[in-house]
Amino acid sequence: MRIDRGEKLSTQEVGNLCEMMMDQYYINKGYKPLHDRVTSLDQVGHQGIDGVYEKDGKYVIADAKYNTAQLQETQDGRQMSENWINNRLDACVGKEKADQIRDAAEDDPVNVSTEVFHYDPKPDADRKSYCNTYHVDEAGYKCDDSVIVETYQDGEPIGDQPNG
Repeated sequence: MRIDRGEKLSTQEVGNLCEMMMDQYYINKGYKPLHDRVTSLDQVGHQGIDGVYEKDGKYVIADAKYNTAQLQETQDGRQMSENWINNRLDACVGKEKADQIRDAAEDDPVNVSTEVFHYDPKPDADRKSYCNTYHVDEAGYKCDDSVIVETYQDGEPIGDQPNG
């Protein structure tokens, strides 16, 4: 990867990289992406929700973060908060699917989870870097421990990855 060679990526490129890595993670877990996917580092990124995924009537709404990036406060509240998501869900997946997701959450809150997918490119002493995920609550704040979901050594995936 260019990052491993010490090349600096633009903000847009690292955002796209994380979104592509996030898509691959959820696809590998059997989820179907419902959003318009980013497929190139050079692609013009989108604003709002980074990913919405569906598997067996359950949904994951996710945001991708790179390095030290954090969820931010916006005019609609904190990123990934219930209000922030609700104001962007129709634009991300269309009104009909957004209403299905809202109905699923109303039926049982367990049907819809909100997560942050994070890639930390800085290698540790063993030359390993990591992707992790964590859940956020309805206010957009981290509500459990991060779980390492992918490990890389010298920029290459290593070993069996947890199946989440």
